[in-house]
Amino acid sequence: MKKTMIDLMLMCMSAAIFGIGWAYPQEIRKQPVILWVSAGVALLFLLLAVCDYQREQQGMTLEEAEQEPLLPEIQESGGITEAVLLSEDGTEVMVWDIYNKVSVIIGRDVGENRVEIDLRNSPYASMVDVEHAVLNFAGGSWYVSDLESQNGTIVKKAEDGGEYHISSDVPCLVRSGDCIHIGLNRLLLR
Repeated sequence: MKKTMIDLMLMCMSAAIFGIGWAYPQEIRKQPVILWVSAGVALLFLLLAVCDYQREQQGMTLEEAEQEPLLPEIQESGGITEAVLLSEDGTEVMVWDIYNKVSVIIGRDVGENRVEIDLRNSPYASMVDVEHAVLNFAGGSWYVSDLESQNGTIVKKAEDGGEYHISSDVPCLVRSGDCIHIGLNRLLLR
């Protein structure tokens, strides 16, 4: 409550400066600058007061609000935090952290492009396009889409064991435990 009141007082002072600048334009040098700055500061403190008020209504202390995740929808990603390249016998070859990311390109880094999951050193790198597939996070879930690759993208679902060929037109929902086949490479999502 105290922080909200301070924010409101600072907003009122900025609004008062704006009002004085508006009412007496001939007496104030650089009047447009003062009007813009005071209006911006007033708006900033109004927004801060509204945020503080909402936190108070939710029963959160300032310390609790600071500890709350900045991107809660990304952290609730169905448990997927990394992609793991598996060998033919199922052992881990490489691991990529995708925690708190929104979009992840899967492919081969050839220096001119930027891929987050780089399969150029994978066992079947020749079957991976430069930009082969993309993982996108939306609405609290991860989706994979093929980027019109030559060898295609297949998702093997953990829940039913079914294998689904992915198109570039329709993203496929993936969950922790699903395996994405990029050529003959297998990426386990966990």
